Amino acid sequence: MQIAIAQTAEIDDSAAWKAGLHLLNPAHTDMQQAIKQATAACLAKGKPVGTLAPIEADARRYLEMGMTFVAIGGDQGLLKASTERLLALFTRT
Repeated sequence: MQIAIAQTAEIDDSAAWKAGLHLLNPAHTDMQQAIKQATAACLAKGKPVGTLAPIEADARRYLEMGMTFVAIGGDQGLLKASTERLLALFTRT
């Protein structure tokens, strides 16, 4: 599937290709290999490729694979972190 996406002329970038794999465990060795192969295939076709990786280790690994963009945070995580900081400011100990 991933290689076919890289060969599709109508796709300008490959941010969506991982979405089809989201039900599987992305940390699994086989999944990481599939992601690496798909990344290489997309880059070989001159297509930018990226993903969402809210976990720092994942983001670094994807950048090391050669992905051209990696979203390192999402609105839910940012809202949660900000809310926790505000709560800590006003919580009595």
